Formats: sequence, C-alpha cells, structure tokens
Amino acid sequence: NYPSIVPEFFGDFVLVNGMAWPKFDTDPGEYRFHLLNGSDSRFYVLQPDNPYVKITLIGSDGGLLPKAVTVIDGDGVQEPGEQLLLSPGDRADVVFDFSAPQLRGQSVTLLNSGPAYEPFKGLAPDGSLAGGVQAAQPSDTVGQVMRFNIGQVDLSPNVATVADGTVLNRNRRTVVLRNPVQES
Repeated sequence: NYPSIVPEFFGDFVLVNGMAWPKFDTDPGEYRFHLLNGSDSRFYVLQPDNPYVKITLIGSDGGLLPKAVTVIDGDGVQEPGEQLLLSPGDRADVVFDFSAPQLRGQSVTLLNSGPAYEPFKGLAPDGSLAGGVQAAQPSDTVGQVMRFNIGQVDLSPNVATVADGTVLNRNRRTVVLRNPVQES
C-alpha cells in the first residue's frame, strides 16, 4: 500500500561518476568536462570556490554551440551571475581553465548553491535563489560537488584552447517550425 512513484527526491549526497565528493589531481591548464544532471528533481547552481577558475560553455543537449561562451571569466572577482545552472536531465560541455598562476598548488572545490532540499523556483536578478528557497551551503553534503587539486608545474601542456567567441560548429542550424500542427 505504498506509492510506486515518489513525486520528488532530494538525496543527501551529490555523486560524480558514482562517487561522493571525488577529487581530481590536475596540472595547470584547460580541461573539458561533460556534465550531466542525473538527478530527478535537484537543480544545480555550480561555481568554483576560487574566482581564478575560468569556465567556458562549449556545448549543450544539442551538441557543440556555434560559438564558445564564457560563463565564469576567472578574473579573480566572483560577480553575480557567474554560475552554471543545470536542471534535471541537462547536459553541458564545459572547459575549466586552471592555468591562472594563483591556482598553482591550490585546491579548488566545485560548489553547488542550488536549492538544498526543495524545488527550484528560479533565480533572482542578483543570481540568488528566488522564492525564499534555502541554498545549499559549502558545509552541506549537497553543497560540494568535487575537488580539483592543481599541481605546481604544467607537466603535460595542452595543445588546444578555447576562448569566448571561438567558433565551434559552423554547421549548427536552429530548427523553427513555421506551421506546427495543432492537435484537437
């Protein structure tokens, strides 16, 4: 006599590749990550805890974007709106740039400041959560996603780079339905 479907579930841990709070040891440089929000209800508002990490969006559910878009500029100042929002089922291809001299030998944690244990109600103009929703905190089990340990020396230099406006997919076309069929 129990329901077979739970309307929403907000777990206690964030998993990355099946592991809670993983760490990634990296050299300074740029790294491409494929993000997927596999949660059934949780929205993530992601940003690194160090403002020198640059994040560039290069793809989404539809494949590579026509041009790269800088989401977090890595200038050392965390400005409102410098965050990446992932709703349930969203995919994003991003490039994290750990090459800033201030990051060498440091640990950077990817944080989630999305709703802790309740539905997402949107973002306010200042980038905070709308609707009085309590945001996940870095000390919460759902506030930390993963840690990057950045080395002192670039032992394996990257040969590719991406910047805001880099052309990625010249052939991407947007499909527009001119006369969609209406069901009656």
